[in-house]
Parts: sequence; structure tokens; C-alpha cells
Amino acid sequence: MNHPRFLPHFMLHEFEAFIFTDPTRCTWVFSDAPDAIAALEQHRAGVSSPEEINEDPTTAPSKRILQAYPRYQKTFHGPLAVLEIGLPAIRASCPHFHQWLSNLEALA
Repeated sequence: MNHPRFLPHFMLHEFEAFIFTDPTRCTWVFSDAPDAIAALEQHRAGVSSPEEINEDPTTAPSKRILQAYPRYQKTFHGPLAVLEIGLPAIRASCPHFHQWLSNLEALA
């Protein structure tokens, strides 16, 4: 679609990748599983951006979170964790997402 007002955002992977921006800010979300935060930090340490976390369907961000925290529910824990991390931190860690938001802001 070639229209100046059409600016889609194609996430490189899943929404859950944003949680890997700063898992330590999500301690209250995963409060009943303190080892989960350390596991998520370990996954994050291996990439330069959370947007790069995904090698195949079994290692997608949500699968990694489920491995560390089996009670993870996408529609409950995901938004809470992302809210806790905050948009500024996510933008700083996710250049693809930041660029898309910057393009939208430039329209204002």
C-alpha cells in the first residue's frame, strides 16, 4: 500500500519481546517466581536488542517467558510488565519500534 498515512508497524517478533527490555522492572509481575527474572535477564544478555530475541517457534519471546514462568498469561502479565517497564525504556532498547513511533510523531 503506497499511501503517506499508512505507516504499519511490523514487529520483528512478538509483543513479549518488549518484556526483555528490562526484566528487573517486572519483579512484582513475577513475584511468586524470583528465578524467572534471572532467567529472562540471561536471555536478554545474549542480544543487542529485545527485538532480536527469536530463533524459531520454540524460542520465541513468549516461549522463553513460559519456560521461566509457567503461569505466564499473555493478556494479563504481558501488558502489566510492559506498563511497568515504560515506553521510554522500550524505545531506547528497541530501535525498530522507536523508529516507527518517531515516524508517527512526525505526523503531528
